[in-house]
Amino acid sequence: MASRGKCAVCGEGAGYYLAHAGVSYCPAHYVHYVEKKVKHGARETAIFKNARKLGFLSNGDSASLAVLSIMREIAGDRGIDLVVLKQKNENPLTLSKKARGLGIDKVITGHVIEDFIVKMLVLASEKKPQEIQRLNPKTGLFGKINGTSFPAPAFKAYKNELEEYATLKGIKGKGGLTKPALDQDFLAFIERLESEHPGTKHKMLKSLLYFSRTPA
Repeated sequence: MASRGKCAVCGEGAGYYLAHAGVSYCPAHYVHYVEKKVKHGARETAIFKNARKLGFLSNGDSASLAVLSIMREIAGDRGIDLVVLKQKNENPLTLSKKARGLGIDKVITGHVIEDFIVKMLVLASEKKPQEIQRLNPKTGLFGKINGTSFPAPAFKAYKNELEEYATLKGIKGKGGLTKPALDQDFLAFIERLESEHPGTKHKMLKSLLYFSRTPA
């Protein structure tokens, strides 16, 4: 991601090059780029529509905490309570019950583009086309459970973009949760494709959004 070129916005020295977009940014405009991407995702997933109290599911890694930081700022500006739920070993049903007990009907997650692509590939390998069609960023990786949805505003963001953002903002996280072996294999596969053909992740996400009939 490092770049010695010029920032596409201000023309100053750039420190970040986004191969999938073909642009470079200085640190300040890189921060703006990431925040804009997540905020647009929040609008597309209608997170704050009719919201009074929201939850945020954090796994403790820097990418998740970066999304939390951005969502917390928006919630604060709107006067909306945002309760942080730490993700441990709870399954989605348990999380849904916990959220409903707190009066929360939307639990924001820090899931990123890689999470959705891996989930799509796992479901395809399990021959579950109907579940692929239901997979969308508005209800999240878990879907809607007992009235609780798990929207993912960072569904178009790369994980390393959020990690770099966290570094710039001084946000420190932990290792996060260990993924199943199959998920790790698919993640390695898509990372290899992305390195050879920048933008592959966005193309795969576009396919998923098409399957779920979600506007790209």
